[in-house]
Amino acid sequence: MTTESKAMPKIRRTVTISKDVYDWIQEQIKERKFKDVSHAIDYSLYHLKQELEKQKT
Repeated sequence: MTTESKAMPKIRRTVTISKDVYDWIQEQIKERKFKDVSHAIDYSLYHLKQELEKQKT
């Protein structure tokens, strides 16, 4: 799964998520859909951003 260019700089932040979302992410990692929690969050937010930008037009 890729999002934006691998050359994009990353910014380290701390986030709080619900346990059910965390558990779902862990399951997706076990199924090798994401490499880690950061990847899952980055992927999800990137796709949400794309969707919201589409709605603006």
